[in-house]
Amino acid sequence: MIQKTNSKTPNYEVFHVVGGDKHTKGNWTKIGACWTHEDEEGFNMVLNYIPTNDALLVIRKPKPKQEK
Repeated sequence: MIQKTNSKTPNYEVFHVVGGDKHTKGNWTKIGACWTHEDEEGFNMVLNYIPTNDALLVIRKPKPKQEK
């Protein structure tokens, strides 16, 4: 059973990262989101797709949207 969250806005975004190293950025694709549990001991994750290769998944706090 999935725990309900207090916010529709995710606390974290999930990215699939291909390529890259210390000197290059690689290709980052947003594939999902995470919401922190109320007790802050874990989180729920929703993935829009699951990579089938040797995937590096990176979970980051969302950046604030910039105004135009």
